Amino acid sequence: MRNESDKSNEWENEKLNPNGWLSSRPSQQFNVIRRVYQQDALNKDADYQVPDRPLGHRCKKLVNSCGIGECLLNSVPLIRWLPKYKTKEYLVGDLVAGATTAVMHIPQGMAYALLSEVPPIVGLYMAFFPVLIYVIFGTSPHISMGTFAVACLMAGKVVTQHATVLDVTHGNSTNGSTAPETGIEYTPIQVVSVVCLCVGMYQIVMWMFRLGAVSTLLSDSLVSGFTTAASFQVVASQLKDLFGVKIGKTSGNYKVVFTIVEVVKNLPNLNWAAFVISLITCVVIALNNELLKPWVSKRSRVPVPVELLAIVVGTLVSKFGGLKEQFGISLVGHIPTGLPVPQVPAVELIPQAGSKTGVTSVVSASLILCVLLWIGPFFEDLPRCVLAGIIVVSLKGMFMQMKELTKFWGLSKLDAMVWLITFLVTLIVNIDIGLGAGLLASVGALFCRSQKPYTCLLGRVLDTDLYLDTKRYRAAEELPGIKIFHYCGGLNFASKNLFRSTLFRKIGYMKPAVVTHDEDNNLTKSESYEWDPSISHKVQCVIIDATALSYVDAPGIKSLIAVQRELVSSNITVLLAGANGPVLEMIERYNNLEAERLQLDTFPTVHDAVVYYNVSEARKHDVPVTIAP
Repeated sequence: MRNESDKSNEWENEKLNPNGWLSSRPSQQFNVIRRVYQQDALNKDADYQVPDRPLGHRCKKLVNSCGIGECLLNSVPLIRWLPKYKTKEYLVGDLVAGATTAVMHIPQGMAYALLSEVPPIVGLYMAFFPVLIYVIFGTSPHISMGTFAVACLMAGKVVTQHATVLDVTHGNSTNGSTAPETGIEYTPIQVVSVVCLCVGMYQIVMWMFRLGAVSTLLSDSLVSGFTTAASFQVVASQLKDLFGVKIGKTSGNYKVVFTIVEVVKNLPNLNWAAFVISLITCVVIALNNELLKPWVSKRSRVPVPVELLAIVVGTLVSKFGGLKEQFGISLVGHIPTGLPVPQVPAVELIPQAGSKTGVTSVVSASLILCVLLWIGPFFEDLPRCVLAGIIVVSLKGMFMQMKELTKFWGLSKLDAMVWLITFLVTLIVNIDIGLGAGLLASVGALFCRSQKPYTCLLGRVLDTDLYLDTKRYRAAEELPGIKIFHYCGGLNFASKNLFRSTLFRKIGYMKPAVVTHDEDNNLTKSESYEWDPSISHKVQCVIIDATALSYVDAPGIKSLIAVQRELVSSNITVLLAGANGPVLEMIERYNNLEAERLQLDTFPTVHDAVVYYNVSEARKHDVPVTIAP
């Protein structure tokens, strides 16, 4: 017997081969000697018991963990971390990070507000109020609350449908659409407020019912395709400002197509001054992001606020160069000072709708407040084309997601189809319909995968207890008279027929029907299958390898009963190996409730089942048998 130091030395001497696998020394061999187990015997020896989780115990645990003090600390994390704040260690970092965040919020907030069809000042509100709320109730010191292009675009769609037309140049509402039921005109801010209220209510309800798992349907391919298409939607919405043309507002489906058509029609009226300013803005910000920003990040913690510089320079040039009077460039327009007056949302619209601590958010909100109170009117002369340029350049990361299509195509054709469906429907039709189409495509991909589980026949590798796929491992050989069927996935009402037909085909119980000759006198195999009555002469035992069987329901168990009955009628023994605890417990519950029971010999491993069958057959015929390890 070897001691622990010997074994540790052997482990240290193991080497990695070029494929990254640990290369084993062929001279080493370990023999494991134990009894052949049936599942019931193993359960008895290992003292198996079903985990007991009574409702009373769970309720008591919940109550104990939700005392008043603990509940308050969990609901208001500020109480937990603020008393532990280390001023000397954290303050400088928080001041720098807060100032940097505020510098980024000012131009992006004003720019993204245009996507929501609301005045630019609203973007600054969104960089102020949510940040302060998150300081109190938020849990992460590294999250900076603010505007997001896709969310703003989706909110702008609702504004376009239900709000009055907004003259963004002066920040005033003019005659436009009305709410269909009430006939009352609503401002864009009223509509956006109701949208935000509804979103908050939905999120609270989803939290109460623990529906966060729904987000698992948002696969990586769906999110990538959706955000990529949404970035094109954002660019399309900014074309009129980039080219300085005036087009009518478009709503409904196919908005991108109609917008591009209108912009092309109005290209003869292109405002060259606006186009040049947009081009300069995009080039300068792009060069900063690609060249200057990486260089500065290695030498300073504070990045170059190129977006803020762009809006400041743009405002100064517009103010002293008279861009509106001389070239007719559209400006941001009126920006009020101070904070908005709190108002009750129009509830009748609800049926259509690098830091250290959280002090970083306080610093950022304080600087945004200064802009709201005093500096805001300075940006009234800012050309809208500058904001449009900032928006377009900020979407570079989303545009680069186009490359992910080739990655998804290489990994899985189904994932690539989900990406394409989501992208095309979102881009061509509409952003909300595209999201719905992506969800349906993701669910469809899951269903397709469940209908094509991995199945194979296993063979034994030399004189070991390893059983591997015979199509993938040439050293794996099938045992005479024994078919070991490996099934990976769930066995339920949706996959039961597939399980049965695949099993019968793999073991040879159903064979392809052969057509004698075709028109060219060639032998061909049809796609249909027929029963092989001579199966019992070739196969005497079928072992179902359930090591990868994740779940089974009542219809799945009924399919197992049907398979067993049919094979037993052909004098074929059926054994079940490797089933996990929940699967065996489900079978036991089914047998206790149903008159038609599943009576299968079960084993912890495939090798146990093989040895058991060979020994049983040997005893029947009084033949001595030798079992290799």
